[in-house]
Amino acid sequence: MKFFIDTANLDDIREAHELGILDGVTTNPSLMAKEGISGQDNIYKHYQAIAEIVEGDVSAEVIATDYENMVEEGRRLADLAPNIVVKIPMIVDGVKALSTLTELGINTTCTLVFSPAQALSLIPISEPTRPN
Repeated sequence: MKFFIDTANLDDIREAHELGILDGVTTNPSLMAKEGISGQDNIYKHYQAIAEIVEGDVSAEVIATDYENMVEEGRRLADLAPNIVVKIPMIVDGVKALSTLTELGINTTCTLVFSPAQALSLIPISEPTRPN
């Protein structure tokens, strides 16, 4: 079993790390906002600070929602620290971005799928063909 803390609070991360059981951190833009962190440069610096505390994976979520920008942002996030894992939203363009980033050798994860309907909405459905 692995233990991950879901926060952007550095004090909480340090405290969990000192327990000796912390395997990683998951965080996202909304958790950053709760800590009063805004602006891309500040968010990136904060991800780096987390990655310096934790030896394990630190998930850093993209803000973009289109394929091209998710890939570009994912590349920038991955360059912040070797233990950054780029988190991508589970949407159609996100699935494409996951594939591309993986091909580039970037560690990735995706946001949760909350329901079967959400998962099914990602599957393209074409009209059935009728024989002539």
